[in-house]
Amino acid sequence: MPPGWAVARLGEVADTTLGKMLDKAKSTGNHPAKYLRNVNVQWGRIDLEDVLTMDIHPDERELFALKSGDLLVCEGGEVGRSAIWRGGGTEYIAFQKALHRVRPTGPVLVEYLRYYLEFLSRTGGLKKFSTGSTIKHLPQQRLREIPILLPPLAEQRRIVESLEGYLSRLGAASRMLVGANSRASRLTRQLVGEKLRGAPVQPLKELLRAPLINGRSVPSEEGGFPVLRLTALKGGVLNVAEAKEGRWTRQEAEPFLVAKGDFFVSRGNGSKQLVGRGALLKHAPGVEVAFPDTMIRIRANDEIILSDFLCAVWDSNSVRRHIEESARTTAGIYKINQKILEATPVPVLTLEEQQEFIEWLEVLEAPLRQAEHLAQRAHSRVAHLRSALLGRAFSGALVAQDPKEESAEKHLERLRLGASGAIGNRARRSRTARKKAGGQNGTQNYSQHHAAQQEIDL
Repeated sequence: MPPGWAVARLGEVADTTLGKMLDKAKSTGNHPAKYLRNVNVQWGRIDLEDVLTMDIHPDERELFALKSGDLLVCEGGEVGRSAIWRGGGTEYIAFQKALHRVRPTGPVLVEYLRYYLEFLSRTGGLKKFSTGSTIKHLPQQRLREIPILLPPLAEQRRIVESLEGYLSRLGAASRMLVGANSRASRLTRQLVGEKLRGAPVQPLKELLRAPLINGRSVPSEEGGFPVLRLTALKGGVLNVAEAKEGRWTRQEAEPFLVAKGDFFVSRGNGSKQLVGRGALLKHAPGVEVAFPDTMIRIRANDEIILSDFLCAVWDSNSVRRHIEESARTTAGIYKINQKILEATPVPVLTLEEQQEFIEWLEVLEAPLRQAEHLAQRAHSRVAHLRSALLGRAFSGALVAQDPKEESAEKHLERLRLGASGAIGNRARRSRTARKKAGGQNGTQNYSQHHAAQQEIDL
């Protein structure tokens, strides 16, 4: 550990509070208030695109209020994901139970703490503090036990300033890569749209050789029959390697086994632009795997429409417009169902024209796929550079130490002495109050005082 640094549990240097539990059964609508959810908190930023409201009684408003400078930390899902709330003004906003509110009270800057939690997340340092086998959680008590490496405050400021300088340039590079991919995708959609202009459309229901079917919800269980994860849909081609072991038998999974030519779409997503996105299983899977309830399976009638053609036109304007306009939102998640899909207008050409279209698109997309591959490699390098910068920052190698600065240990000692004195004062006030109340039974007073001490120590 570099000179002047110290280690403290997060609970020693910050107050933590879990947000308000959403209880629709008790909702009256009389005290609506905006609140932030897990999905609103991304790494380093608060997404305010979709902010919901809940009932918060006036007696609870102060307890669950956010103030500028509060650190919000995700309790579930990607545990530790955090961002600083920079809101101001008079508008009230609260936070849900899926989030921890962290307010530094000791020698730690909130910006330093934010980056430190990201460092721990990237290096696996949060795993032993998380609970749950499938969906991870970070209980408040475990959050408070996380050890924090603390440089002197002035050095923390230098670390934050240096990190933000480097990371802002990395962020700009990432945005350029995303922008390039986005422009390439828009160009492809535009060319596809021009190619399909004037093509007749038919509702999906008329293009099926089997009814649409939802998958099944299956909890994870080691040694169980494999079931796909929703991430298997990424990229338009179904990735059967993206699977987990589920709590069901092969016989139970049989109606949901995937097969060559199956097309799958996502039933729900936090983004309207991603709900209903699809992926095709182009080749025989090689292994038996089933699909979950987060997907809907489409089996095209190949006498009318080729599955490759269906996959190719699934991002066309008529399909996306229908899905995005028909999707319904619940708790911030956009969802579609079989009825919506059956009514989806799909461009249809003759089978010969469909084959020509597939071949034309293959030629068009070849250089775009190569560019996307290069962009993914660049993204990977950006991620590695970010991890390396965070590693240097929290090993003391990013900025210089100054021996003249007060060590974090001395600051912590004062903090701990102050806390010890406050506990002693509370205990003395408690004894004085009992004496004034006339409690003279020594045994009774000892037991009460001993219980009070135990409670304080805990």
